Amino acid sequence: MKLDRDVIRQWSNFFAIIVAFGTNILANTNPINNLSIGEISNTFFREVLIIPANYAFAIWGLIYLGLISLAVYQALPAQKDNPRLRKMGYF
Repeated sequence: MKLDRDVIRQWSNFFAIIVAFGTNILANTNPINNLSIGEISNTFFREVLIIPANYAFAIWGLIYLGLISLAVYQALPAQKDNPRLRKMGYF
């Protein structure tokens, strides 16, 4: 069975979004050196005058919801020949 380029693109994008989401979850549940992302930010960027509050990073929940929705939508068989999704490509 031959896989066409559209199916490869669909599943590559789906897999990449799921891996990015999983990496984010792992970074928050099993932090490296027991430092959360917020603690690392506060450590390395403490001299920066304008830093967003920790609660501002909650927007990432909505961003990942949108990305996962896109991953599912573009992976549907009916979207295989969608010209917009083809134009989006792998990135």
